[in-house]
Amino acid sequence: MSCQQLLAKYPGFVPAIIKCDQSIEMTKKRFLLPRNECWSYALSSIRKHIVLKPSEAVFFMVDGIILESSANIGVFYNNHCPNLFLIIDIFKENTFGYSI
Repeated sequence: MSCQQLLAKYPGFVPAIIKCDQSIEMTKKRFLLPRNECWSYALSSIRKHIVLKPSEAVFFMVDGIILESSANIGVFYNNHCPNLFLIIDIFKENTFGYSI
């Protein structure tokens, strides 16, 4: 289904595709994100589909911009990629302070 078809069928949502490297295991890579929510809601729902160790953290970026958790999804989408799929890059980093 094309992006325009998804936007017509689900006008209150933004179509998003997750792009990550092979080291990140995900159970789902396509999402419909609600336009009127903030990024913290979307990132927490995406995070549920990522398999990580407790000592790892993930970072979310769109076109080299780190997503602010308090920013509105719809406003960001309209400013950066209207009428296109929102491509979210995910990067994994090891964190300090975890002991087994």
